Amino acid sequence: MICGRPMRFRDYLNTRKKTARLLILGDYSESPAYKGSKHICLNTLRHLHTHLQEKGFTEAHLVMDFIDEEPSMDELKDLHFLKKSEYYIRHWAEILLFILLSEGDNQSVIREWSYMVTACPYKCKNAAILIHEDVKVRSLIRGDIRGHRIAYKEFVDMDSLLKSAYTLCHDKLYNLV
Repeated sequence: MICGRPMRFRDYLNTRKKTARLLILGDYSESPAYKGSKHICLNTLRHLHTHLQEKGFTEAHLVMDFIDEEPSMDELKDLHFLKKSEYYIRHWAEILLFILLSEGDNQSVIREWSYMVTACPYKCKNAAILIHEDVKVRSLIRGDIRGHRIAYKEFVDMDSLLKSAYTLCHDKLYNLV
């Protein structure tokens, strides 16, 4: 109840938006082949993260936001970060937002996507994917998107990324109420 009256559905959605655990998955690798793009991709994802939080998704996070101890051996680093992503996809996220950027390599995002589809397909109803118009998506991924009825949109610039991400995430709130 709000001020002695029953809560309106819109108020309930806005309350739920504040607590919805939204995980943003995109490329911010340190691969030498993409060294020049690292900060472009990470800055784009950070900007999206900030935008979603300002729009009320206060529990929106990148996997890297979850602080933990890094493995001591370099050869375990890749495995560590893979398992960390899988953990937060399976055990923490309520809404999953996959971002394929034209400046990045996107292999890690596709790997995370594949994990969700195969290991926790029940998460697909709360997943969305945003694909830059210059990214070529192969038929297997398009098949997963269509076959699992995943919400997706293409974007062309930062403005369309921000608007589309908010719209898709807001639509996913209805699956959580």
